[in-house]
Amino acid sequence: MSLLTSFLATASTEAFAVIGNESLTVNSGTAVNAVMNDVVNSRQYADIGMDTDTTLDCVVRLSDWTAAYTENGIFYVGKLATARGLSFRVESVDVGASFVTVRLKDPTKA
Repeated sequence: MSLLTSFLATASTEAFAVIGNESLTVNSGTAVNAVMNDVVNSRQYADIGMDTDTTLDCVVRLSDWTAAYTENGIFYVGKLATARGLSFRVESVDVGASFVTVRLKDPTKA
């Protein structure tokens, strides 16, 4: 673990307590603590009409994520997830040096 990663792991524990964290579950697996932004509801106008979309970004400590989810991030893309009591699909899993960002989207989107 690098010095920066060690610092971020320690600082994030205090930051999560201040910011608040919520539960994220992917593919009916273990719940992990995540800091989540607002659920974004949007509309896109395509050639065939209006298409609505919902997204939510969740930031999880790398150590929490790897303890609960051992597969590569791509394995979880398209899987069902639960956050804030709502169902989503995993759109992407971005693994960084200290944190994992999981982008969730409307569960009806393939």
